[in-house]
Amino acid sequence: MEIAAIKEKLSIDQVLRHYGISIGKNNHINCPFHEDKTPSMRVYQETGTVYCFSGNCKTHGKSLDAIDFIMKKEACTKHEALVKAKAFLGYVKPTKASDSLSLTKVFKSFQNGLEQTKKAKTYAKTRGLEHGQIGYNSGQLHHRKSEDFIQSLVKLSLLTITKNSRRVWAKGCLVFPLLDTSGKVVSLYGRKIEGGGHYYLSGRSGLYPSYLAAATEKVILTESIIDAATLLQLPKIVENYHVLALYGTNGLTTEHQNHLKSLKNLKEVVLMLDGDEAGRAASKKHQDALKILLPTVNIRIVELPENTDINELWVNHLSEELFLELLKIPESIKTVKAASNVLNIDNPNNILYVGKYATYAIKGGIKSKHLDCLKITLVTANEHGRKYRAKVDLYEDTGVNKYLKAASEKLGLRDDLLDLDIALLTDHLEQYREENTLSLSTEKEKTFSISGVEKSAALQFLKAANLLEKLNQKIGKSGIVGEENNRLLLLIVASSYKQENPLHALIQGSSGSGKTLLLRKIMHFLPDPIRHIWTRITDKSLYHAGSKYKHHAIAVEDWDGISEDTQYVIR
Repeated sequence: MEIAAIKEKLSIDQVLRHYGISIGKNNHINCPFHEDKTPSMRVYQETGTVYCFSGNCKTHGKSLDAIDFIMKKEACTKHEALVKAKAFLGYVKPTKASDSLSLTKVFKSFQNGLEQTKKAKTYAKTRGLEHGQIGYNSGQLHHRKSEDFIQSLVKLSLLTITKNSRRVWAKGCLVFPLLDTSGKVVSLYGRKIEGGGHYYLSGRSGLYPSYLAAATEKVILTESIIDAATLLQLPKIVENYHVLALYGTNGLTTEHQNHLKSLKNLKEVVLMLDGDEAGRAASKKHQDALKILLPTVNIRIVELPENTDINELWVNHLSEELFLELLKIPESIKTVKAASNVLNIDNPNNILYVGKYATYAIKGGIKSKHLDCLKITLVTANEHGRKYRAKVDLYEDTGVNKYLKAASEKLGLRDDLLDLDIALLTDHLEQYREENTLSLSTEKEKTFSISGVEKSAALQFLKAANLLEKLNQKIGKSGIVGEENNRLLLLIVASSYKQENPLHALIQGSSGSGKTLLLRKIMHFLPDPIRHIWTRITDKSLYHAGSKYKHHAIAVEDWDGISEDTQYVIR
């Protein structure tokens, strides 16, 4: 692509949007090249240039076009700026037919590699990825005799050859294809299956899972490719939305923006990024940018539970309905139709309350039934939809005052007025908890029994030769893939609840590795009346339990932070 063609196609507006710069009144912006409290740089749309009128600016006296602006902003050479500009336009360097074919063949070989590699297939299943465009790079591609094939790998940046070694791109990774407008594979993304880490092919271009159809009306933007791949497994999501992956929190590229802008029937874009501080900040930044880019499109944010992502939610819950419910959540708590000073308990895991001075949401509901504390995850929002989130025990004045102070500073509301709201909210939550606890206590105790025929069959199974091997096969049929030793060990531990000195086990692993899924599957082998699966417990939750849980099986999903005294009580 020639320089003249780049300048013709790349507008100064596109470049400014890429760097998060919004054009203000009279086409003025704050100059990014010096400290500029009052906008001193003007944008000239007709010439595609900017000019800073401040004598303190190093660019003063010179008009900057799109290429010049990139050079100054990136502190790079003109050649590097041109490469960057081409990327903004989604330009893909034309390749020879053999190179294009080689890249396609490479991905097909990765797909075959996934089918032939047990540990890769197991990892994909533990991440909930059962089908779709996925491959596995075992690192064996270059073990061929053809020098032409090896050189094509080098040209495509899949293999780096030095004097003493050969380095394979994304070895030991699940691989996903990025496609261009014609549906061809133009780049790749790799996700490490052991030890974490991810890789993009050099000169990344293309979109995942693909460019969307022109008739697309609703799009979900995810933070990562593996999150997008997760949603693509869910039929009801795919039926109602198209899915497009960003490339990280800063991965809303010019290629994404140009494509979204080209969708003339687009009505809604949903940002569904990770439920952490970085994800929330990126969601707000992208929402602001997309509102400028797509002024007639509804741009909304769906917030995930604290410190979770789409794939982790799916692996831990295996519930498509959970995502459908999340997608129904409005952009602002304020838009929820609820009477003031009344709890909205339509969703027990997202209790809503409209106070006199702010609106509130109790994320995850009320877990503890013990009356000596009232710990919740509280989200407070002002009339503009700005939110403050934190965990707080409403029975601890020190913690409540700390929450009020932080919320007041962030939301621009008086802390004494927020205090009045939260005092009333506390009363409502107390009443709600008492009523909920009472209804639970009046339920008939669940019983478990088996027939004589079932008992006979069970005894016969227990007397069979190779019992552990056969038991492990039964566990595998429940859906637990791999983990043969761990799953059998955990079932033995869980089954020891009848013993005078029962066993206990601690499961450790990285986030998203399937710990919760494994734990829950094993626990569901036990009869319901004695099975207890708790997300988390407080230090005093079992203090007065006495022998209530004797000969019961207990699973605590989040063990971190539990004091030694509480651990002693459980044991």
